[in-house]
Amino acid sequence: MKSLRNITLSLCIIAIVLLAINLVVILPTFKQVQELQSIRSGRFATPKTFTTETISIEGKEIEKTISVTGSGTASTKPEIAMITLSVITRSETASEAQGLNAERMNDVIDALKEAGIKDNQITTLGYSLRPILEYDKDLKRTVIIGYECVNTIRVTLEELDKVGEIIDLAVSAGANEVSSIRFTLKPETMKELKLEALAKAIEDAKAKASTIAEAAGVTLIGPITISIGSMYIPRTTEFLAPMKGETPIIAPEELSVTITVTVVYAFD
Repeated sequence: MKSLRNITLSLCIIAIVLLAINLVVILPTFKQVQELQSIRSGRFATPKTFTTETISIEGKEIEKTISVTGSGTASTKPEIAMITLSVITRSETASEAQGLNAERMNDVIDALKEAGIKDNQITTLGYSLRPILEYDKDLKRTVIIGYECVNTIRVTLEELDKVGEIIDLAVSAGANEVSSIRFTLKPETMKELKLEALAKAIEDAKAKASTIAEAAGVTLIGPITISIGSMYIPRTTEFLAPMKGETPIIAPEELSVTITVTVVYAFD
């Protein structure tokens, strides 16, 4: 009986020892599983600790990276001026407003052509005919008192020093509204400026990444991703009131294209 009791006691001691060993082995493994799950879900089980070593998850390495934004600007003189002007006529009837408008616009276009403006330099931007409404107090309702006809054209010039002259000529011939003047570039020039600005933006991003890597004491490996951000192309515009007489118009000295890029570099 005493021998059986000793055997039972021995077995209990062995079981306790085995349980302790299992706990020592299993608990670290369970903790590692929790940390792996936390990394996958974007959370960290131990937020007070941070490691700079590359982490391997499912065979994929999380690279150490530096993200920088670069900016580049390219400039040149404006090449084209676009003048937007209108003939606005009013009359009691729609047909009279249209007829008067057509007559004045023909005078404007004839004057422009006499000054050397070609057909392909004149473009119709808009044409409208609308009733002019007024509230009649006696009738207590809105009535039509006439019609307004608006014909808007755009004149494109490469001789920027003639912008004021062309405006005065058009106004003298019958144009009674000059909406805007826009200085811009030819499509091929704009394309070249974009490429130049893009190259400068990449160079700027590389210089910034190299400075960061040197200051941090790490080695820059190379770009992982490059993405183009914003692109700024100014459109210089001056709004003008109806005018007559000499109109001095001075084109801007330069037009600039600015591009930003975001580049992610790997480092070791």
